[in-house]
Amino acid sequence: MRRGFTLVELVVVVAIIAAAAAIALPRYASAQHRYRLDAAATLVARTLDRAARRAESSSQAIEVAFDAAGDRVIVRSATDASDILEDINISKSPWAADLVAADFAGQRSVKFDGFGLPASGGTVTIGHAGSTLIVSLNGSTGRAMIGADLDVDGGLVVGDVEGDDGMVAPVGMGGGG
Repeated sequence: MRRGFTLVELVVVVAIIAAAAAIALPRYASAQHRYRLDAAATLVARTLDRAARRAESSSQAIEVAFDAAGDRVIVRSATDASDILEDINISKSPWAADLVAADFAGQRSVKFDGFGLPASGGTVTIGHAGSTLIVSLNGSTGRAMIGADLDVDGGLVVGDVEGDDGMVAPVGMGGGG
Protein backbone atom coordinates (compact mmCIF):
# COMPACT_ATOMS: atom_id res chain seq x y z
CA MET A 1 0.00 0.00 0.00
CA ARG A 2 1.41 3.30 -1.12
CA ARG A 3 1.07 6.44 1.08
CA GLY A 4 2.04 9.68 -0.64
CA PHE A 5 3.38 10.91 -3.94
CA THR A 6 6.65 10.32 -5.66
CA LEU A 7 8.97 13.16 -6.55
CA VAL A 8 8.23 12.63 -10.25
CA GLU A 9 4.48 13.02 -9.65
CA LEU A 10 5.03 16.26 -7.72
CA VAL A 11 7.30 17.65 -10.44
CA VAL A 12 4.68 16.86 -13.12
CA VAL A 13 1.94 18.62 -11.11
CA VAL A 14 4.14 21.69 -10.53
CA ALA A 15 5.01 21.78 -14.25
CA ILE A 16 1.33 21.69 -15.21
CA ILE A 17 0.52 24.51 -12.76
CA ALA A 18 3.45 26.56 -14.08
CA ALA A 19 2.31 26.08 -17.67
CA ALA A 20 -1.24 27.14 -16.82
CA ALA A 21 0.05 30.21 -14.98
CA ALA A 22 2.27 31.15 -17.91
CA ILE A 23 -0.80 31.15 -20.15
CA ALA A 24 -3.13 32.94 -17.70
CA LEU A 25 -0.90 35.74 -16.35
CA PRO A 26 -0.52 37.76 -19.57
CA ARG A 27 -4.27 37.62 -20.12
CA TYR A 28 -4.92 38.69 -16.53
CA ALA A 29 -2.49 41.60 -16.87
CA SER A 30 -4.12 42.70 -20.13
CA ALA A 31 -7.59 42.52 -18.57
CA GLN A 32 -6.41 44.50 -15.57
CA HIS A 33 -4.96 47.25 -17.79
CA ARG A 34 -8.20 47.47 -19.77
CA TYR A 35 -10.25 47.55 -16.55
CA ARG A 36 -8.19 50.45 -15.16
CA LEU A 37 -8.50 52.38 -18.43
CA ASP A 38 -12.27 51.79 -18.62
CA ALA A 39 -12.72 52.73 -14.95
CA ALA A 40 -10.78 55.99 -15.35
CA ALA A 41 -12.70 56.95 -18.51
CA THR A 42 -16.00 56.17 -16.77
CA LEU A 43 -14.93 58.30 -13.81
CA VAL A 44 -14.19 61.27 -16.08
CA ALA A 45 -17.49 60.88 -17.96
CA ARG A 46 -19.50 60.63 -14.72
CA THR A 47 -17.63 63.60 -13.25
CA LEU A 48 -18.67 65.68 -16.26
CA ASP A 49 -22.23 64.41 -15.84
CA ARG A 50 -22.27 65.27 -12.10
CA ALA A 51 -20.89 68.74 -12.79
CA ALA A 52 -23.64 69.41 -15.33
CA ARG A 53 -26.33 68.19 -12.91
CA ARG A 54 -24.81 70.21 -10.06
CA ALA A 55 -24.77 73.37 -12.22
CA GLU A 56 -28.37 72.80 -13.24
CA SER A 57 -29.65 72.04 -9.74
CA SER A 58 -27.86 75.03 -8.17
CA SER A 59 -28.42 77.36 -11.16
CA GLN A 60 -24.76 78.32 -10.83
CA ALA A 61 -21.92 77.87 -13.27
CA ILE A 62 -19.54 74.97 -12.57
CA GLU A 63 -16.13 74.44 -14.16
CA VAL A 64 -14.35 71.12 -14.69
CA ALA A 65 -10.62 71.60 -15.17
CA PHE A 66 -8.17 68.94 -16.35
CA ASP A 67 -4.56 69.05 -15.13
CA ALA A 68 -2.66 66.64 -17.38
CA ALA A 69 0.65 67.21 -15.56
CA GLY A 70 -0.89 66.13 -12.25
CA ASP A 71 -3.43 63.65 -13.70
CA ARG A 72 -6.16 65.56 -11.87
CA VAL A 73 -9.79 66.37 -12.58
CA ILE A 74 -10.92 69.41 -10.60
CA VAL A 75 -14.56 70.45 -10.25
CA ARG A 76 -14.98 73.98 -8.94
CA SER A 77 -17.21 76.99 -8.95
CA ALA A 78 -16.84 78.89 -12.22
CA THR A 79 -17.08 82.20 -10.36
CA ASP A 80 -14.62 81.37 -7.55
CA ALA A 81 -11.74 79.09 -8.57
CA SER A 82 -10.78 78.57 -4.92
CA ASP A 83 -14.18 76.93 -4.25
CA ILE A 84 -13.11 73.36 -5.13
CA LEU A 85 -15.98 70.86 -5.07
CA GLU A 86 -14.06 67.75 -6.21
CA ASP A 87 -10.38 67.03 -6.77
CA ILE A 88 -9.74 63.60 -8.28
CA ASN A 89 -6.30 62.19 -9.05
CA ILE A 90 -6.72 59.41 -11.64
CA SER A 91 -3.10 58.29 -11.29
CA LYS A 92 -3.96 56.89 -7.86
CA SER A 93 -5.45 53.47 -7.19
CA PRO A 94 -7.80 51.99 -8.35
CA TRP A 95 -7.42 53.78 -11.70
CA ALA A 96 -3.63 54.21 -12.01
CA ALA A 97 -4.25 55.96 -15.33
CA ASP A 98 -2.84 59.02 -17.07
CA LEU A 99 -4.69 62.12 -18.14
CA VAL A 100 -3.10 62.42 -21.57
CA ALA A 101 -4.90 65.49 -22.91
CA ALA A 102 -8.02 67.61 -22.63
CA ASP A 103 -9.31 69.99 -25.27
CA PHE A 104 -12.47 72.06 -25.01
CA ALA A 105 -12.28 74.69 -27.77
CA GLY A 106 -8.58 75.17 -27.07
CA GLN A 107 -8.99 75.15 -23.28
CA ARG A 108 -8.21 72.45 -20.70
CA SER A 109 -11.46 73.09 -18.87
CA VAL A 110 -15.16 73.24 -19.58
CA LYS A 111 -17.77 75.44 -17.92
CA PHE A 112 -21.36 74.36 -17.43
CA ASP A 113 -23.88 77.19 -17.20
CA GLY A 114 -26.76 77.36 -14.73
CA PHE A 115 -28.83 75.19 -17.07
CA GLY A 116 -26.21 72.42 -17.03
CA LEU A 117 -25.07 73.02 -20.62
CA PRO A 118 -21.37 73.21 -21.51
CA ALA A 119 -19.79 76.31 -23.03
CA SER A 120 -18.24 74.01 -25.64
CA GLY A 121 -17.81 70.40 -26.55
CA GLY A 122 -14.48 68.66 -26.33
CA THR A 123 -12.51 65.57 -25.55
CA VAL A 124 -10.47 64.12 -22.73
CA THR A 125 -7.93 61.41 -23.55
CA ILE A 126 -7.18 58.85 -20.84
CA GLY A 127 -4.22 56.48 -21.10
CA HIS A 128 -2.94 53.38 -19.35
CA ALA A 129 -0.23 50.90 -20.34
CA GLY A 130 0.02 52.16 -23.92
CA SER A 131 -3.74 52.21 -24.62
CA THR A 132 -6.02 55.22 -24.71
CA LEU A 133 -9.72 55.97 -24.50
CA ILE A 134 -11.42 59.20 -25.45
CA VAL A 135 -14.21 60.73 -23.41
CA SER A 136 -16.17 63.14 -25.60
CA LEU A 137 -18.50 65.86 -24.39
CA ASN A 138 -21.18 67.01 -26.83
CA GLY A 139 -21.30 70.80 -26.80
CA SER A 140 -24.99 70.93 -27.73
CA THR A 141 -26.42 68.38 -25.32
CA GLY A 142 -23.79 68.14 -22.59
CA ARG A 143 -23.77 64.38 -22.99
CA ALA A 144 -20.50 62.57 -22.25
CA MET A 145 -19.59 59.42 -24.17
CA ILE A 146 -16.69 57.00 -23.89
CA GLY A 147 -14.86 55.68 -26.92
CA ALA A 148 -16.33 58.12 -29.41
CA ASP A 149 -15.99 61.64 -30.68
CA LEU A 150 -19.15 63.73 -30.70
CA ASP A 151 -18.99 66.75 -32.90
CA VAL A 152 -20.54 70.01 -31.77
CA ASP A 153 -23.66 69.40 -33.86
CA GLY A 154 -24.32 66.08 -32.15
CA GLY A 155 -23.18 63.80 -34.98
CA LEU A 156 -21.48 60.63 -33.88
CA VAL A 157 -18.00 59.74 -35.12
CA VAL A 158 -16.68 56.45 -33.76
CA GLY A 159 -13.12 57.00 -32.61
CA ASP A 160 -10.18 55.03 -33.91
CA VAL A 161 -8.96 54.24 -30.41
CA GLU A 162 -6.33 51.59 -29.70
CA GLY A 163 -8.12 48.68 -28.10
CA ASP A 164 -11.54 50.05 -29.10
CA ASP A 165 -14.04 47.28 -29.74
CA GLY A 166 -16.16 49.60 -31.87
CA MET A 167 -18.80 49.98 -29.18
CA VAL A 168 -19.86 53.41 -28.00
CA ALA A 169 -20.72 53.66 -24.32
CA PRO A 170 -22.99 56.62 -23.52
CA VAL A 171 -23.05 58.08 -20.05
CA GLY A 172 -26.49 59.68 -19.85
CA MET A 173 -27.50 62.78 -17.95
CA GLY A 174 -29.78 60.79 -15.67
CA GLY A 175 -27.39 57.86 -15.12
CA GLY A 176 -26.55 56.50 -11.72
CA GLY A 177 -23.20 56.52 -10.18
